[in-house]
Parts: sequence; C-alpha cells; structure tokens
Amino acid sequence: MTAFAPQGLAFDEDSRLLCPHCKGDYVHVDNAYVAGRPREDSEVFPVHVDDSGQVRADHSVDLPIPEGQIGRRHVISLTGWCETCSARFALEFKQHKGQTYFAVRRQSWA
Repeated sequence: MTAFAPQGLAFDEDSRLLCPHCKGDYVHVDNAYVAGRPREDSEVFPVHVDDSGQVRADHSVDLPIPEGQIGRRHVISLTGWCETCSARFALEFKQHKGQTYFAVRRQSWA
C-alpha cells in the first residue's frame, strides 16, 4: 500500500493533521455531516453531529457541501478550523458510481 497526500491534506511526522491553508498543526475537527441517500439519485437525508455530540437529522441541517455537488450517493464531510490562521474547512468523502472521491473545501456554509 502506498501512502499519499491528496491535495490539501497533510500530516506532520507524528501523524497530526495540518491545516490545509497554513499547514499549522493546531487543527480542530468538530462536526460531522452526512448527506445520505437510501438509493442512488434518491432524496438526500442530511445528518449533523455537532461538537457537543448532539445529532440532528432533518431537512433544516445546512450541509457544508456545495449545492449540486452531492452526487448520486452519499457524502461524509468533517468540518474543522485552525487555531493558527482561523481558516475553516471541510474534509469530504463522496461516493459516486462505485468510487470514493476526496476533497478539501474552504468554508462555503453558514
């Protein structure tokens, strides 16, 4: 197995996640979002687990995934921020046609 670092994803020698913007190592990942679909191309059911462990699973959840980019299946997004530069970001895993894609996004949500 080959180790690799997708664009925007970096770790230090102790396996600490580095900020995708400034490469600082004081990074917090606080929220988890899932845009689930029971079947391919069906309605999206958003779920949010916040930094206090509270779970919301309804259509009032504001997903950190750009409109129209959820794809045909599921998306899992872990959102975080950096103490060094205050940047907010999302680490996103998207299932599409049997393949999984990874992206690092700048904050585009409220």
